[in-house]
Amino acid sequence: MNKMRIAAGAGALAVAAFALVAPGSPAPAAEEVDIVSVQQGVVALSGPEDGVRVALPEPAGAADLSPDAKELAVSQGTLAREGPSGVLGELALVDRDTGDVRIRTDFGGAQISGVSYSPVGGLVAFIKDGFELWVMRTDTGQLRQIGDGRSMAPADGFLFDPVFDSLGSSVYVGVVQDSWDGEDDKLDNLWRVSLSGQTTQITHFQPDGQPDGYWLILRRPVPLPDGSVMVNVESYNPLGEHHTYVAHISTSGELTPAGPIPGEAYLVDVAPDRLFYLVFDASSGKGTVMSSDRTEDKASWEKWCEPACDSLVSGVDNAWVKTPDVRVA
Repeated sequence: MNKMRIAAGAGALAVAAFALVAPGSPAPAAEEVDIVSVQQGVVALSGPEDGVRVALPEPAGAADLSPDAKELAVSQGTLAREGPSGVLGELALVDRDTGDVRIRTDFGGAQISGVSYSPVGGLVAFIKDGFELWVMRTDTGQLRQIGDGRSMAPADGFLFDPVFDSLGSSVYVGVVQDSWDGEDDKLDNLWRVSLSGQTTQITHFQPDGQPDGYWLILRRPVPLPDGSVMVNVESYNPLGEHHTYVAHISTSGELTPAGPIPGEAYLVDVAPDRLFYLVFDASSGKGTVMSSDRTEDKASWEKWCEPACDSLVSGVDNAWVKTPDVRVA
């Protein structure tokens, strides 16, 4: 397997010569939905060509499929057991059919998580060591850090679930605003980071200062073309009430619940006519990717998934859905 190392040392390249412009025109989308999943460190691809398992020399922690469906961005190395989720290793761009590595970072063993391709191609965003937001050019492997969670939320600043907006011009990322004993995620906010490193706080939830007070946890943001975002929410209040639901976050940061979902389910993508969920089984810890028809402008599990929800891929540790259709609000 041919490994081409683009960076050296700590992975920092000549920033002065770095141009964060996605090269080329948008790549054509696959004709059908692709599902990238990871199970026990092995990457699998389901969709137009079912049953593709990508042969990698090291376990994978996170993966995403390029817009032209020809390549995967994969965090690979030793599966992390402590600290940030993901792997202790590197980010690699690999051929989806052969597993050959075209580009690989050389951080010297970083904790890599939250891998996300730009929808127009040319760039991959990822989180390094829990707090740093990086992007990599897919044609040259050039790297640049565009954000640091510790400057966004000094009390914590752990980053999670980066995802490009629909134009590929900025990255939405979740930031832990407050935690309990430095471990449990207690309060999250959504931020937007431009490719030049300018940060904009989208939501402005504030900690209440009480360990048994109000908790608000955000997961798996799904950007929409109008600049708003769908997101999964888990909340607790001082009365002990626990709620999990899908919500819509407007461009001004207003959060509006769109419909309840089970505690083990996440909305992972939105298409004009379908919704896609990743649902975990509490006993096995394994997930199933499910889809349902979308007939109204809200995302309610009770309306779509309980009557009839199609199971697409099961038995996974994590999964990412790639839809060729433009997401709609």
